[in-house]
Amino acid sequence: MPDKPLLDKQFSPWLPDEPGFTFRAKDDLSDIPVKAYLEAIREHYPEESDEVQSIVEWLKRRDQWRSENPGKCKLPDYKAKGE
Repeated sequence: MPDKPLLDKQFSPWLPDEPGFTFRAKDDLSDIPVKAYLEAIREHYPEESDEVQSIVEWLKRRDQWRSENPGKCKLPDYKAKGE
């Protein structure tokens, strides 16, 4: 079964009235935007805040999952236009 696209025309079931973006642990590039977002959040919230700690925790869980599932980690799938 092919992966679902990261950006979809459908809204998220968790956010039915607004668009969302999904970062998957298996995506080799997912830490780049998440770490950038973490640095931006740190400019506005203290380190012990839920806003910062939820992202820190996600990165820890992502790293743990990746170490336990190295064969599932990869670059995102790309489909050429018209496929």
